[in-house]
Order: sequence, then structure tokens, then C-alpha cells
Amino acid sequence: MQPDISPLPSVPRRGINHLMATVLRSLRFLLFFGLAFSVFLPAFGAPKGVAPAAPLPAVWTLPAALDRAMQANPELVSARLEVEREEGARWQVRARMLPRVSAVASTDERDSSLIDRSPSEFNQPPSQRSAVAKWGYDVRIEVRQMVFDGLATSNLVERQRLRREQAELRIASVANEVVTAVRQSYDAVLVRRAQLAAETQRVADLSQLADYAARKQAVGEIAELDLLNARSLLETARAEQADIERELTLAEQQFARLLQLPESAGPIALDGEFAVRTFEMEYSTAAALAFKRRPDLESASLAVEASRRQLRALNGDLLPRFDAFASWSNRSSYYDSSRTLDGWTIGATGNWSLFDGGDSRGKRRIALAERRLAEVKLDDLELQIGSRLRELYQALAQTRKTMSAQENGRQFATRAFQAARRLYENGQTSLEKVLQAQMISRQADNRYLEAVFRYNVTVAQIEQAIGGAVAE
Repeated sequence: MQPDISPLPSVPRRGINHLMATVLRSLRFLLFFGLAFSVFLPAFGAPKGVAPAAPLPAVWTLPAALDRAMQANPELVSARLEVEREEGARWQVRARMLPRVSAVASTDERDSSLIDRSPSEFNQPPSQRSAVAKWGYDVRIEVRQMVFDGLATSNLVERQRLRREQAELRIASVANEVVTAVRQSYDAVLVRRAQLAAETQRVADLSQLADYAARKQAVGEIAELDLLNARSLLETARAEQADIERELTLAEQQFARLLQLPESAGPIALDGEFAVRTFEMEYSTAAALAFKRRPDLESASLAVEASRRQLRALNGDLLPRFDAFASWSNRSSYYDSSRTLDGWTIGATGNWSLFDGGDSRGKRRIALAERRLAEVKLDDLELQIGSRLRELYQALAQTRKTMSAQENGRQFATRAFQAARRLYENGQTSLEKVLQAQMISRQADNRYLEAVFRYNVTVAQIEQAIGGAVAE
């Protein structure tokens, strides 16, 4: 006689229908909420501080240029976003220490051929109270809390806090670099314009001398060779004027790139004149400030501590982990679909990884190498700071001597050119002497301006080396 395994008769569907209706209502609510969220998120979720772009000034002062660079420089923007990323990572790690609350709902209906009954039931007619119910549902809410993980999570949280501080110090370091670059670019534009103005005046002077020489040569007072020399020197001055104009264009383009100026900004107008910066700080004071204020030095020190925290976290992973949980569930009976069961479940779980194939060992070797690398970088940076400051102060002293000598030479050359021109106009000297004096005067002016520019650049580099300008 074959066993009777005919399908079960239909069962009451009121419970499952109610559950499905609840699920559908929840889905409709989530769909509506999601659409509303997507519509209003652009209005309320925009980054803080986003505002219409301020109009660009017609004339750039140095403070205005620095403020523009602080807002628009892409490296600074990237550094600020890095802070946000590290803060998000810190929240992500810290969440492991907080309770996890989850809600789970499920429902199922089995095909009759999948319902298994005991052998004694095969000779009995199937009923609604079979050994395994044809359909069922389960709704539960669980709270799970990590109790102990070898202090791995707490060390990771501290590591992420240190990394966030490193990202903030990166902003200060990049800002310091941007300030130095903007100062140098600002001075570069001013010095090229000063050189262009001086060269333009030289061209005008040489043009007058060439015209004067042409008139004298026409009446036979000077030889044709003197006229050719005057015209040759005039064309040479015009060529050098064109070179300075090219260098000025390059300086202006670099300034525009640092400030992220659009093409529609038009010509760049700067306020002020090129002048020598005042700087009287002693080397010992600068060295003390550098080791105290340099953001990259502090960041390197934090990198060493962060690598140590990472190593401690890996040591904590070698210890057992314990979790505690509590859950409330409402489900149908496994044996009777129409019967509802509900109640609490409280317990704890433990997990201890005894063998992982060398995964923990490999991670520890990586962490040890990263810690040693951070320590080497810190030692090297401390050495580089002192060496760089000594180099800059030696360059500053040499530049001061050069600048003083060039200033004296400039004054003497200007007076010599003025005297030679008066003597030539009175017929007391040759045109060759005038042209030679004019060339020497122009070269002295350019050398002085270059010396002042190098001095200002060195001052800006010293300020960067000590962590920023102390006082203007």
C-alpha cells in the first residue's frame, strides 16, 4: 500500500494576508518618503557655506589675493575634503562601540512537496496542524552590543582621531605653502612691471639719443659708426623690453592660476609698488618657532602615534570577542500556522580566532613597517627643518650684501649716465661714452630689482619654514 502524501488542504490565510498588507503599506510609505527626500535634499543638503561667488576686485591687494587663494585653491579644497573623509571614517569606526539595533521580517509559504512529515503521519489524512506548517512568518527586533574585543575598536577610534588631526594640520601646511606661493607670485608681477617700466624709459632715452645722433651725423659732427652703435643699442633695448613683457605675462598667468581666476577676469591690476620686505628675526628664534609651529612636523609626530594605535588594534584582534544581545520576536508556530508566538531572547556570543592562515601575522608585519617608516620620516623632517633654516639664513645674509652693493652701484650708474648725457649734449664727450653709461645704468637697475626679489623670496621661504608669518 502506497503512503498517502497528498497535498494539504487549504489553510486560513488571514494572518499572512494581514502581514502582506502591512508590508505593502510600508513599501508605499518608503517610496513616498524616498521621493520627497530626493526632491528636497538639494535644498537642505547643500554643503555649508555655499553662496553665490563674490565679484572679483578690480584691483588686487595682497590680502585680497591671499583670501581668494584660501577659498579657491584646489589643493586647499582637497585638504578640507580630506578632513571630512577622515571624520566620516572616525564615525564609522566609533559605531562599532555602540549598540546595533536591527529589525527583520520574513514570511514564506512552502510547496506541499517540501513539507516533511513523520512516517507515522503518512498513513493519516493531512491536517492543518501538520508537523511542519505550510506557511509562516517571523518579525523580530534585536539589540546587539559588543562587550569586549581586546580594545581593538577603542584603539582604532583613537587612530582615526589622530588621522583627522593630521588632515587638519595638512590644511595648515597647504595654506602655508599657498601663502608663500602667492606672495612670491605677487612680487614677481610687481618686479616685472618695475623692470618693464625702467626698460620702457631706457628705450625712450635711447630713441632720443639715436635721433640726436642722426642729426649730428647728418651735419658731419659725428661718424656714421657712432650712429650705428646708437641704433644697435636701441634695437637691443627693444628686444630686451619684449623679453621682459614675456616674463611679465608668464608671471601674471601664474598669479591667475594660483587664484583660480577665470578668463573673464580681464587684465590683472595689482595695488602697491615693489619694495623690500622688512625681516629682522634671529636664527635662534626662527629655529625655536619652526619646531614649535610647523604643522607638518606635528603631523609627522601624530603619524607615529597613529601607527602605534594601529599595532595595538591588531594585537586586540588576537584576543576573544564577546557580544551580548537581546531580541523580541513575533512569529508563527512551526507546527501550526494560525498560532502566534512572541517573547524575548537574551544571550551572549563569543568568538576567538585560533588560526587564520597567517593573516594576523601579515597585518602585524605591515603595521610594524608603517610605524618604523613614520618614525624615520619624523626624524628626517626634524633634521631637514634645521638644515633648511640654516641654508635660508645664509642665503638671506648673502642677499642682503648683494642688495646693498647693487643699490650703491645703481646710484652711481644713474649719476654717471646723467653726467655723460649732459657732457654729450655740450659736446664734451663722445656718444659711445653716453651709450655705455646708459647700458651700465640699465643693467644696474635690473640687477638691483632682481636682488630685492630674491631677498623677498628668501623671506617668504623663511616664513614658510617657521610655520607662517609671525607678524606683518
